[in-house]
Order: sequence, then C-alpha cells, then structure tokens
Amino acid sequence: MKQKHVLFTILLFVVAVSSIFANQAVELNGASQYISVGSPGLPASPAALNINIGTVEAWIKTSGPGTVFRAIVAKQYAWGIFLLNNELTIYSWKAGTAFGQHQTGKFLNDNVWHHVAFSFQSGVTNGTKIYLDGLLVATTTMFVDHHYRELQIGEGGGGFQHFNGQIDEVRVWNCVRTATEIADNMNVVLSPQPCLIGYWRMEGDFTDSSGYGHHGTPHGIPDPGFPVTTDITLPVELSSFTAAFTAGLFVELQWTTQSESGVSGFYVYRGVENDLATAMMVSPLIEATNTSDQHNYRYMDTNLIEPGTYYYWLSVHNYDGSVDYHGPSMVQYKQNTDQEVPDIPLFSGLKSVYPNPFNPSTNISYTLLKDADLSFVITNSRGQTVRRISEGQKAAGDGKIVWNGQDENGEACASGIYHIRMNAGNQSFVKKAVLMK
Repeated sequence: MKQKHVLFTILLFVVAVSSIFANQAVELNGASQYISVGSPGLPASPAALNINIGTVEAWIKTSGPGTVFRAIVAKQYAWGIFLLNNELTIYSWKAGTAFGQHQTGKFLNDNVWHHVAFSFQSGVTNGTKIYLDGLLVATTTMFVDHHYRELQIGEGGGGFQHFNGQIDEVRVWNCVRTATEIADNMNVVLSPQPCLIGYWRMEGDFTDSSGYGHHGTPHGIPDPGFPVTTDITLPVELSSFTAAFTAGLFVELQWTTQSESGVSGFYVYRGVENDLATAMMVSPLIEATNTSDQHNYRYMDTNLIEPGTYYYWLSVHNYDGSVDYHGPSMVQYKQNTDQEVPDIPLFSGLKSVYPNPFNPSTNISYTLLKDADLSFVITNSRGQTVRRISEGQKAAGDGKIVWNGQDENGEACASGIYHIRMNAGNQSFVKKAVLMK
C-alpha cells in the first residue's frame, strides 16, 4: 500500500491520519492496459463477484490530462467507479431502467494518491454512498441487475475507457461497509475476512488475497512493466505555526512543513477572539511548493492598530477542494511596550507526532494549560492497548515524550496505524501515528 494522505492539525485541533506501507502499484497507460478477473463471454465473472449489494475500494493516482471516461474498477452492465472528465463518478446498469450516472463534484486529476470507494444496495433509496479519502462525498440511489460480466481493473469493458495512472489495493466486498470501516481500514493491509471477496494488492502480481482465488489476468502490460515502485509524499505535514512581533511592531507568522503534496496554498486568518468562526482572512493566497523536503513560510501582518489580544490561524487549501485549519497562535499587542508571544499555553492538547510515518521511534509533543496528571495510552487499529506511558504530575507548559515503537513487553510493534491518546486530568486527546517498516 502507499504512504498516502496525511493531515495534521497543530495545537488545538486533532484530525485523522491516513498513510502507510509498501511501495508497489500497477501503472496503466490509458490506452490498452488493464487487468481482468474472469473471462470474456457469458457467463464470465466468478459467481462470488456477481453482487448487487457491496462495497468497492481502490487507491488511485492519475497521470496525464485524462478526458471522458477512465475506469478504475468496473463490471460491465453492472456497476463501475470511473473518472468522467476527471470527476469521480459511479455508474450502474439495470434491465428496463435508465443507465445510472452519479457524479460527486470531486475532480482528481492532480497526480496525488487518493482513496476512492462506494458502497451500494441496489434499489434502496439513498443506499449508495461514495467516499473520497475516507470521507463521504455523495449519496444516491443505484440499480444493479446485469452483473455477470467479468470484473475489470483499469478498463470499463469492451476495450475502452482505460485508466491512465496508477492503481493499488483494489477491494470488493459483498456487504455494505460503513464510513468508519472504510476510513479506519483503507490504510491497513488486510487478511482474509468475512465479506471480502476480492482483494488485489498489486504487490508483484495480480493475486487475489481475499482467499477466494479470483486472480487477475494482465492485458497489454509488459513484463517487467509491473509493478512500479512509488515514493508518495504527504499532502501536508505541518511541524510548526507561530506568531511573533518584529522590531517594527508587525506580526510575523511563520510555519514549517516537513512535506507537501496536492496543496494549492495557504491563507492566514486573524481574530480578536479564540474562535475561528469570527476570524477574518488577512493574507492573499500563499502558494505551496509541494515539495517532499522541509520548507519554511513567512507572512507579515502589518495592519494591527488597536492594543489587545490577537489570534491567528492558518488554512491549508488542497487541490481536492478540502480545507484544513491550524492554530491558533496568539500575540498580545501593547503599544509602546516590548511585544512577545506568551509563554503559557491557552489550552491542553497533543501538538504533533513527528516523524509520522515513523520507524522505529517518534516524538509526541504536547502542551498543558495547567498542572495535570499526564499519561499516554497507545492502541492498535483493533483497539487493543499495546503500550501505556505514565508521566505523573506535570507542570503547565510544553513537553515531549518519545515512543520507541515497542509494546509493554519490549517487543517491536508491527507496521500499521496506532492511536495515541493523551490523558491530562479529566481531558483526553487523540492523534494517529503510522509505524512503517
């Protein structure tokens, strides 16, 4: 699987992390290459794949401009997930009813890894859900009837609608997966389990890892044209966001990204209350570099007039249309006096986990509003506790601990997603971290 789509919110806000694992995928040329499961003719598809209730998932990364149809995973005359002029779209077919086309308004021609998925129940009103990067983006009604054709990866059937780009981790289920199940497992390498009837990991061949034996057949893909090795960077990993006064009594905002991918740019917001909803945008778009290397940004706010306390936020605008907010960072403006960022934090919380993904250890930074009894509990993706770290009574301020990637017995933990929960008094805060070996 890939190191795909990691978002961190510094300071007060905590959001989910998505990323992981190995570095292989199949690359398709958009003209003649695809993978089939089953054989042409009728009936063609293995019986277990003839479903009208289920869930379909894949990781994709586009290349080239892309026009009209590009199939990701499809069963001709049944269902399919495509890009239509770069817009994430699903299709359905049912005898005696109209051909179904369901668009999402999400455009993916950005050369960035995305997880796409849809779950469906034929004929159930609003029983079809479409997901992008683990988030629900559309709900619709879908009808499926003719479902006996072969399943195809990277082609829509009939020798056309070829995908140009990379496809990885294709999964087909004969049950409806919930939003939580999709988001929590899209970065996890799976073992055979109930409902999973097709699982093509693209790790050196087209073997079905579901246990059903639905192995894929390549078409037009030269040997050794598969697999390709990928080096996926993180959409944005922000390691700091600070505000400080300059000698000219302006406020200088600085932030550092450890890596970027698929980011349009940044905006700075300022407010007089610790409430993002009341803040105003004070900067133009600050264009992102989209580099895998560390990059430092600066913006100068020269428009403070009245003395008082000011709060700053940073918004990150991604090419997929999503926006992430970081902050606040606070300054106190006192005319004719020295200015400084206060030493005492305004909140308690987890600030960052870095590096992330990590191997073998990672730094967990936190801040405390007041003295508190501090502990950390680390659980795996199944909710099992693997490590407890007690820090005892800690004074207000910033701090850091290091997790060495080991469990309670001193054994190295396996690759995967881990939840780090910080308990400070009666408050709890959670971030996700990825151990990648």
